[in-house]
Amino acid sequence: AEGDGPSEVPVPPSVTTVPFETAFLEKKTYGADKKKALLSWVLETSTKGDDYEKAIIEDTIASDSNLYDLHIKYGEKEIFSGKQNASFFTTTKTETILGNDDHQPMADIGVQYFPNASTDGGKLRIRIIRRHDSDEDLKLSNLHIDYQTKAEYYIGHNENHNYVNSATIKLYEHETDLDTHPLHEKTVSKVQSLQNKLLKKEVKSFYRDGDKRAFFHFKITANEDQYDSLANVKLEDDLNGIFFYKEGDVIKPLDSRYFTITDGSDPDHPTGALIKGATETAVPPSEMTIDNTHHKVKVELGSSLKDVLELNIYAYLNEDGQELLFKKPITSVDDLESVEIFVKNKATLDSTTFPQSQVPPLTNTTVEVTKEGSGTAENLRNEILKKSGKQGEGDEANSIEWSVLINPMGAKLKDRVVLADVIPDGLHLDYSSVKLYKTTHKPGSTELYENASDPGVVELPVAPETDITGWYKERLRNFIPDTLHPGEPDKLQTTLKVTLPKDTTDTYLLKYTTVLRVNNRAELKETKNTVSVEAGKSSSSYIVKVEDFEFTSAGSRVRFNMKKADALSRNVVLSGARYGLFLASDKDKLTETATVEQLQGLAEDLQISNSKGNIRFMGKRNENYYVMEILPPKGYARDTTVYGP
Repeated sequence: AEGDGPSEVPVPPSVTTVPFETAFLEKKTYGADKKKALLSWVLETSTKGDDYEKAIIEDTIASDSNLYDLHIKYGEKEIFSGKQNASFFTTTKTETILGNDDHQPMADIGVQYFPNASTDGGKLRIRIIRRHDSDEDLKLSNLHIDYQTKAEYYIGHNENHNYVNSATIKLYEHETDLDTHPLHEKTVSKVQSLQNKLLKKEVKSFYRDGDKRAFFHFKITANEDQYDSLANVKLEDDLNGIFFYKEGDVIKPLDSRYFTITDGSDPDHPTGALIKGATETAVPPSEMTIDNTHHKVKVELGSSLKDVLELNIYAYLNEDGQELLFKKPITSVDDLESVEIFVKNKATLDSTTFPQSQVPPLTNTTVEVTKEGSGTAENLRNEILKKSGKQGEGDEANSIEWSVLINPMGAKLKDRVVLADVIPDGLHLDYSSVKLYKTTHKPGSTELYENASDPGVVELPVAPETDITGWYKERLRNFIPDTLHPGEPDKLQTTLKVTLPKDTTDTYLLKYTTVLRVNNRAELKETKNTVSVEAGKSSSSYIVKVEDFEFTSAGSRVRFNMKKADALSRNVVLSGARYGLFLASDKDKLTETATVEQLQGLAEDLQISNSKGNIRFMGKRNENYYVMEILPPKGYARDTTVYGP
């Protein structure tokens, strides 16, 4: 337990049954006082028989500790007056143990501590000479030896450490027998483990949408166990050379000049330090140094530290660094587009209280801790595009919803960036579902809001192509050979293009829906969709495993089937006829003079009749549509009739 604890250890019962022949010795532990770096130990002894005049108990304290104090009792009687500091026993101290009834001497006891000459640690020696002036016999089982050691290693080290003490009892037949020739001897050892949380470092990444800054937050905690006390504390974090980025499997260093450490003027995330005890006290600026030239932060306390010292450092990617996030300058060797930025950072803690090294030259111990960032919570991931997809459920299982997160780190997307998505074979793009949202990051995180209903997500209206401050969408169609089905007509390929505002630094969420054109899962077990920056290097792909689906009367998606046949003979089916499905609102534009390009641009769906003359369109339930031929089969005149409700 922590704290000073009781001044005396409860007296255990005397040993009556012993599993040994003559001498018994047991070493017990009673916890630690972490504030003072003290370990408690108890020695219990006993003998079987009285064939000895002299007993010597020696306790060896290893070089990682020192004797702090000692308390010896016989029964309820104190041999020495309470606990005595170790210095009291550096010369031999002698007392007499008296009988309980006749108060006559039963034994003389001498105690001395021999510190090691060049290292910590030493030997505690207790010498007992039996006397026969009393009618009572001395019982070693009534002797209680309670002492504390100072865990010197604990004071200047961060890791867990085992403190091993070894004790020996020696019994001699005569007082004059040489110490090296005992009649009986027993040795025991005991281990206590103790860790001082002297220094801990945490790293977290987050994005601040207000001024569009990507941050690393370094939280450094010193003296977490509140050792009392550390003098002349110096806590330092060197941010020079700590930044790296992963480009594929290659790790490259990133110059620290691309990051700026905040100071006290930052309204939300100032770099600063706190002393945290019963209350919190800010470390004054006079005891802190923030050096953006050499990329260092240092705390040098003017008074001893007995509480927790917490240093919070905030470093953000500055304007020079942001220039590297997208289409870097030609002069730069670093390219941060579509990479992950992480840190390998070391903090150091010094104090004149820390013990010196045991090997010359004797230098004070320095505590170091290194932290390497990992994962999205600790690293900065500059994924210009991040795509995901999910098949609908229930009656909407015939559709796949796609999402694209755009520009999570607020890079300046120079000029007007165009995103292109070629809709995979077997899917129909619902063009009306294409929507662009401006999104934000969750507080204190790099994680983005990804649902249209989330707070901070705002739908942006489509703007004219000439409005460079807005966005617009395009649906491009072309027909490519059906290599999987020779003899069948060309198949439709749809490309979605989304043009973003010029020089934007905002973060966006693009959403749209595709509908499965196939009849069942056997025809399409999975679909891979890729979105990319046109004339750029960034792209993102996602694969959706297709589960069973059907088109039900309760679903919002429907299929329209029709057959193309010769006007003079319905038995003659015609392949290669290109038809369009049009919204009722566009009916007036379906004129004989409309061009192929105009009609294909208007069509909600485009299809070519297959070898059986069949055409299948995709649409929405409860929507009125019209059908019109755009290009006739080879050798036939175009049918300009508009078919509809």
